[in-house]
Amino acid sequence: MFTINIDKFSELDCINIENKAQGIELQIIHGFGAIINKFIVNNSPFSFIQGYQSGQELKDTNPFFSRSAKLFPFVNRLNNGCYHYQNSEYQLPANFPWSDQHAVHGLLYDQAFKIVEQQANADFAQVRVCFESKHLHEGFPFSIKLEIDYKIEADGQLTCHTDIVNTGLKTFPFADGFHPYFNLGQPLQNCLIQIPSCQHLETTDDLPNGQVQQFTQFVNATSLADITLNDCYQFSDNTNRAEAVKIELSCQNKKSSISYWQNDAINDGYRFIQLYTPSDEDSIAIEPMTSPADAFNNKISLQELNPRESISLVWGCQASYLAELSPAKY
Repeated sequence: MFTINIDKFSELDCINIENKAQGIELQIIHGFGAIINKFIVNNSPFSFIQGYQSGQELKDTNPFFSRSAKLFPFVNRLNNGCYHYQNSEYQLPANFPWSDQHAVHGLLYDQAFKIVEQQANADFAQVRVCFESKHLHEGFPFSIKLEIDYKIEADGQLTCHTDIVNTGLKTFPFADGFHPYFNLGQPLQNCLIQIPSCQHLETTDDLPNGQVQQFTQFVNATSLADITLNDCYQFSDNTNRAEAVKIELSCQNKKSSISYWQNDAINDGYRFIQLYTPSDEDSIAIEPMTSPADAFNNKISLQELNPRESISLVWGCQASYLAELSPAKY
């Protein structure tokens, strides 16, 4: 049976979901960016999603890392924090000073969400959180309602469903994404990755330059040993694509794995992904995005919402952990 408890992570509001029979724990810090901070399956001695040890660490390392935060209204980086839209110039906070004063990771990574719905039974637990604003920022002066639905099932499948509504009178541009860092409880050099054929976006000074190349390096399961990633990929330019994009992450000893998916068929959804391997920890960020970095300026797959329009986006993952077997007794 699943249970849902509203608790504190340091001084921040959080949601703790448990199923003791299945060894499942899911923690969402809805008081700060709706961050997924813990994801344990089958009593795994590690969290499949890399999180934070304290509220202070969370605050001190954002927005630079923004592990597992919701990214909106832009993803990744915005060149110098400025953009032009419908005959107006806008400026957003330049909060990435060691990278040409870019703005990073949107405007919601530290915002408090409120719980609007929850349910738990023997099969799953589901929590919906909401953020609303009539004037999100001077650099993004539009009215929005954004809801995230987190669902965890007894088999270890986690689904994150986002609904965005334009509640104002003006059309606005946007890009949406998530920023989860995945961990398999093993050094990354002992892990394998497999992704379908896609297009790799070339960059200049870490921003897409409009050039793409076919990418097939990870079509077969490939070791992550000696591989450093900070790259964006496009999986389809077909908005009618019926099947979800799938990425497999596994460790060589076969004890743990993540089967990740994102659906680009729902209202032209997550068609891009950013892969990033931090230099100081054994995790890999697999970041679903509707557009690549700096979409407000380069216009690559930049989306718009008209007044009262909405969009639905979804990604999920199946976590698996093979616990140690007890030795047979004779």
